[in-house]
Amino acid sequence: MNKPKTICRILWLCILVSLTASVNAQLNRHQWLLGGALSGSYFQSQSQETGYEINTPINIGYFVLPKWAIGIRGIFGYEETTTNLLSFSSTRRFTEKERMIVGGFFTRYYLLPRANKFNLYAEIAYAYGRTSNQFAQLNRNSEVIYDSHLINVNLAPVYFINNHVGVEFLLSYGQQYSINNYGSNSFFATSNDDRLVTNTFLFGIGLQVHLNQPEE
Repeated sequence: MNKPKTICRILWLCILVSLTASVNAQLNRHQWLLGGALSGSYFQSQSQETGYEINTPINIGYFVLPKWAIGIRGIFGYEETTTNLLSFSSTRRFTEKERMIVGGFFTRYYLLPRANKFNLYAEIAYAYGRTSNQFAQLNRNSEVIYDSHLINVNLAPVYFINNHVGVEFLLSYGQQYSINNYGSNSFFATSNDDRLVTNTFLFGIGLQVHLNQPEE
């Protein structure tokens, strides 16, 4: 008998059992879902533009059916972009800082059986709120305020630590449509800035907590 191979097979069997073990159906109807995540991205373009973005969504949901939850969401976001403007004799730095506070709703469905410790969910969400863009160049500063509509499509694997707590790894695509309804005191703004459409891909990690007793 080859002991090393036998031990390896036992270890792989233990790992497989741990991934598919029952966690008392934490995706049952009438359970509450609380969660939050931290996601971000970094970008750099050939037009001398660099920046980063951070989002922190907070969720409160309710399972209306097994594996299917609906709920409300608040999102706090921050983005900073730096652009080097090239002129004939020098390079000027232009900085834009965006702060976003939006609220809305989401619907989420878990794709794998409820008994799995490892699962995967698909989600679509909509949020509305206010976005503030602050601009700075040399010693001049200004601000533009937008009404923002945000749509996100998310796909995330989840690993449940126990019956009530899961760690999720977020993959998200979002589109933000912003409208300037408040005018502008910005010397940087142009007529094209009245309507802004932004597409983003975000990666992040989050925590979800499931409350209430599972169904019998």
